[in-house]
Amino acid sequence: MNVDYWPVGTSAPSVWPVTKVELATDIALDWMPTRPASSASGVVDLLAEVIQEENVDGVDYWLAHPAVAGFERQWRGVTSFMMGVPFCIKVLRAMGYTWWAPVSCFRHNLATNKPFYWWSPFFPLSQCQVEHVSPPLSPLYPDYIAARADPAGGYRIAFFEAKGTTRALHAAPCPINWHNQARSAELKHRGNTIATSQHVVVATRLDPDRVRSRTRKIQVRAWNNHDPELKAPFDVIAEVVRLHYLGVCLRLGMKRTARALALAPLRWGDDAEHSRLSEALWDPSASFEETGEAFKEETVETPFRNSRDERIHYPRRRGACGSGPFAVRPGLASPAVWLIQFLIDGKTEAAANMIRDLPHKLAFLAEATNSDEHCYLRPDGVYSELGD
Repeated sequence: MNVDYWPVGTSAPSVWPVTKVELATDIALDWMPTRPASSASGVVDLLAEVIQEENVDGVDYWLAHPAVAGFERQWRGVTSFMMGVPFCIKVLRAMGYTWWAPVSCFRHNLATNKPFYWWSPFFPLSQCQVEHVSPPLSPLYPDYIAARADPAGGYRIAFFEAKGTTRALHAAPCPINWHNQARSAELKHRGNTIATSQHVVVATRLDPDRVRSRTRKIQVRAWNNHDPELKAPFDVIAEVVRLHYLGVCLRLGMKRTARALALAPLRWGDDAEHSRLSEALWDPSASFEETGEAFKEETVETPFRNSRDERIHYPRRRGACGSGPFAVRPGLASPAVWLIQFLIDGKTEAAANMIRDLPHKLAFLAEATNSDEHCYLRPDGVYSELGD
């Protein structure tokens, strides 16, 4: 299936292929704080009620399902969120970004007055924090921070804002309030402002009220402010990557591994950082025993299509997400597992090498899945297959 897509800086759409397994996987693994991992199944099953497949002018498209027109206002808001998330993630991947995390997980206040036992991995410890720019451009923050390693060397971060709309996007300039929201935040690492190379708005049009199939096609458009010279230090990239995999592990139901990632700064930070974070948690004597061994206990290792070397690690206590036509079974390829282990153990050099080499490490799996619409390999090492 396809959607109409306007990449950054273009005035005419291109036909952009989007598979079932892509949509279902990105929705199932999107970080939804305080929601149990089991909620992913319900969201995935709802996809079949929100979009449908139809041939329009000889091309197979994703269309807004007419039934959504009868949804109450609250549920129409949910469907707008559902479709905005996977298409924003697909755009950021198309722009070369491999890892992303919600801005909200960088906005916690470590000077909290909550005791340690109230602490939750939904609000992870981090040396980075997002704040409004001064003077403020919007009361709202963008949705995601994305990170990537450049092939030529160096690292970049970007802010992405996902929007759902019913307005046609073929001739639309970026609304000023969307533009300002994407540029309303800055990232700080230990108090220092970090250069942000891009601020991107991604709009997804879902309009079920239209009668004709041609006007119910899903449209996606991206707008961008770009400064290619701005790069970020590795410490910041490592934080985004760590919290990205923390979110993935939470959605896969791997709570111990997620906790190990969330508390990693307490295990490998310097003495001053350890003291600061421990004091913020009200428990300087807390014992942090979580290690990478938790991952082995929470997953089952399965050979990839009888390969001698490639492995996929599936959650031990979790089957497929969903039970309908969009049901998927997500897991992690071995290179992603190694990167998670390096981040937990604080092996900075090994983590940096793996971040740069991840595309090469995943090359065999990428080639094997490239033309198969029933499976999906993300550049972060998440692997998923259709079916329960």
